[in-house]
Amino acid sequence: MNWTEQDDMQLAELRTNGTPPSEIAKQLGRSLSAVCQRAVRTLGLPPLRAEKRYWSDSEVQTLHEMFPTTRVGAIAEKLRRSEQSVRDRAQNDGLFRRDFPL
Repeated sequence: MNWTEQDDMQLAELRTNGTPPSEIAKQLGRSLSAVCQRAVRTLGLPPLRAEKRYWSDSEVQTLHEMFPTTRVGAIAEKLRRSEQSVRDRAQNDGLFRRDFPL
């Protein structure tokens, strides 16, 4: 779907009003990535920052269950998080493993 001038104006207005990037994407019917790229590359707006994504109880439980025996990449993929996010949370929660590569 091509961007229209109206889409660009709405994006700029929502961004100026402080609307969260995920809400802008929802209102425009586009992906968060598409909205962020359009804002910066085409409209020259400051980069949009995604909202901090907090860990849910079920995500923490999955991390604790999987971490001792599962590679970080596999955990990250399952939880749809970055490997660094998984490592950071594991470290913050005091999780560790012996004789198992990250």
